[in-house]
Amino acid sequence: KEILQNSFDSIKGLIDAGQLERGKIDIEVDPESRTIDMYDNGAGMAPELLATKFLEIAGTGKDAKTPSGGFGIAKMLFLYGNKGIRVVSMKDGKVSEMVTDGDTLFDALENPDAAPNILVRKPTATDYEMFPDGHGVYISLQIPENYVNPQNGELKDINFPTYAGEIPGLMYSPLFSDIDVTFNNKQRTWRGREQLDIGSKFPQDKFGEFANVKFPWGNARIY
Repeated sequence: KEILQNSFDSIKGLIDAGQLERGKIDIEVDPESRTIDMYDNGAGMAPELLATKFLEIAGTGKDAKTPSGGFGIAKMLFLYGNKGIRVVSMKDGKVSEMVTDGDTLFDALENPDAAPNILVRKPTATDYEMFPDGHGVYISLQIPENYVNPQNGELKDINFPTYAGEIPGLMYSPLFSDIDVTFNNKQRTWRGREQLDIGSKFPQDKFGEFANVKFPWGNARIY
């Protein structure tokens, strides 16, 4: 959900500025390798943003007028809880890439010298195929099979989603913007990509903003 919000906010920032007519977010899961891949055609991240704000808890670099969230506390889950993470970003004619894992990122909190390197290069044909609009972000996460419950030391299995309906963050995130959100399971090629009923397929015309409510943890927009 945190990554989806980041993609949404990046795309909406371009739409708000009149630099993009329609956004795209593509999500692909592979139960065999336990990886979740997400592509978007948002603004992308410059190398300095990928090396700093993206890796900082509560750090942000968003341009949307009404972002759905910041680079918030939930970011700890996918930054430090992963078995492996790869981020590729294209912006202003440059490609930035980071390949690391959650343990390395966690160690870098106390030892900055352990921080992963950010590779910066000129775009290749493969990069342009990944980002046909010339900008965007690709994130690949490998999800561990289990985790240790810190309260009792019990080993708990981590369920891996195989279809969109198992991911509440997808099914209940309306995304009030012209963004096509597609989902695919690599192991079910016969089914192909399905466009989800959020973003451009959400019936925005049937909803109106009711109120902005302040809570101790932040603000909420009620529709």
